[in-house]
Amino acid sequence: MRIFGSGKLTLSHVAIFRDIHYTAAKYANGPENGRATKENPFTLGEDEFFVLGDNSPNSEDGRWWTRPGLANKGISAYRVGIVPRDYLVGKALFVYWPSGFRPFAEFPFGIIPNVGRMRFIYGGSNNKP
Repeated sequence: MRIFGSGKLTLSHVAIFRDIHYTAAKYANGPENGRATKENPFTLGEDEFFVLGDNSPNSEDGRWWTRPGLANKGISAYRVGIVPRDYLVGKALFVYWPSGFRPFAEFPFGIIPNVGRMRFIYGGSNNKP
């Protein structure tokens, strides 16, 4: 938990219900880098999607994409963190490589998946993505 303040600061009746909490702080990067703040929101246009992962520390989702995507199929370049509708090809069906064992803390991904977290994804809609 991060606490920001100046001078005397008193906290009372604080409850934490999750082990992860994201704060939209002024010091964060702006929406051009897939991050937003209250003063600088990230707004999606029509047929634009922002990809989020499983919320793990190893999730390489749209929040961390730092290079603009390379357009193809005649689509103009799109913003960092954005996936255009035309790039979506189907629905998610299965979590097939959940983060698992990493031999070193600085290793970017798990080399042995957490088999217990592999699963089918149920629900959603049959509407076009």
